[in-house]
Amino acid sequence: MKELIILAVVLIIVCAIFGCLPSKVEREKIAMINNITVTELKEKISRGEDFTLLDVREQYEYDAGHIENTKHIPLGQLKDRVGELDKEKELVIYCQGGVRSLKAAKLFIELGFSKVTNVKGGYARW
Repeated sequence: MKELIILAVVLIIVCAIFGCLPSKVEREKIAMINNITVTELKEKISRGEDFTLLDVREQYEYDAGHIENTKHIPLGQLKDRVGELDKEKELVIYCQGGVRSLKAAKLFIELGFSKVTNVKGGYARW
């Protein structure tokens, strides 16, 4: 038991030194992101809600399958192609599993988008 406590303390110190724990700014960005499930996304689509659905996966992933009526911009191209998106419209972002879309969502918050939604579980859950 003593060893586990020591290990936990060491891990906390290492994370604090090397930035493993999110900063206050990072936590605030994450808090601004709405998260929905694939089921909730399907409901939004069926209700005909007006939003931009963005796939941030690589081209080969998109070509293998994607959700209908999706705008495709790979994560690495977002900064260069941000002008293709409407900042006033809700932006719903997905990737394969939810990690890249969360990164993209944080980037869009930094770029001044106010209605940003991440799809938890991504295309893998579709």
